[in-house]
Amino acid sequence: MRFKKTLLALSLATLITISGLSCTRQTINEAYDYPTKPGTDAWKALGSLDAMFNACQIPEATLSKLTTSALVETVLNYPLLMNYLAYNNPQQGFDMLVSHFNGLQELFKREDAGTILLMRYHNMYPTEINDDWTDAEKGFYSFSFSNIEMLLAQEQILDNLTETQCQELVSEALIKYEAKLQQTEIYGFIAQESTALLMARVMQHAKYTPFMQELEKNTELKSFLTKGSFATDSVMNEILSTAKQFIHMVPESGMVHIIFSLNWILNNDAEPDPNTIKITFPESWLTDAPLILKNDSPVELSVPRRLLDDHNGSKDPGFYTVVFPNYYFKGLPDLPPY
Repeated sequence: MRFKKTLLALSLATLITISGLSCTRQTINEAYDYPTKPGTDAWKALGSLDAMFNACQIPEATLSKLTTSALVETVLNYPLLMNYLAYNNPQQGFDMLVSHFNGLQELFKREDAGTILLMRYHNMYPTEINDDWTDAEKGFYSFSFSNIEMLLAQEQILDNLTETQCQELVSEALIKYEAKLQQTEIYGFIAQESTALLMARVMQHAKYTPFMQELEKNTELKSFLTKGSFATDSVMNEILSTAKQFIHMVPESGMVHIIFSLNWILNNDAEPDPNTIKITFPESWLTDAPLILKNDSPVELSVPRRLLDDHNGSKDPGFYTVVFPNYYFKGLPDLPPY
């Protein structure tokens, strides 16, 4: 009888232990809701920046249970996130935020943070501006790109990205940069700088030889990489031209080359921006190129397969609808403005 009681006690203890472990391993899939928000009387009553920092800390019991996706959203919703722009330079301001905010500190510990941020960045579109938005809403949307680009540009995030992901990230940044240039009244120079900084930091992290050679002799480029601001026109141009080379370093096994006829491109381009091509084509063209007549010219789209799939906007599984800058298309002449 004593043996049975002992066995029962051990069983109960085991169940309690397992139950306890289960509770501690529970995860939270939604972003943390900051109890004190800007614009409220409670926020105004805080009175000082230190009090605001303290009010925005995430409780440790919650922080450890947030999934990385939920943590990314929590960080992007951080009420003081844009304060990094109020310092001598963005990187100095961002370092200050990291030292005060446990959400950023935790995000930098997550090995999948870079992958989640890359996915989040991919699903952001600079052109999704609603004409009914106020100027303040448009400005906030513009800064949402700068915020995530600043996050992605941190070494702690880049450390956990693969070589292929780094190339995908630069490809994404180039596409977003081109889109920003079409709406400079919304995406000003600061918004363009954050995208350029991201591309430059990725190429530095990857130790891309052409970029590193330029970095060694270019003091203005070094300063921009360190501070994240005050890029000259020559620095911006250097980053862009080198980034366009960098994205083509994807191994051939990861690339797709699709041949179109020039006349077909000109007749089917649905994008009014002369610097960008938007086309819809059959999936079969990935392996079986369409017929090109003798009086026509071939145009080749060379792009990483994963990037092509990620940017496919077609709801029909038998077709691709993609938008890419002109420089992805070899054989495309300079197109006049519409």
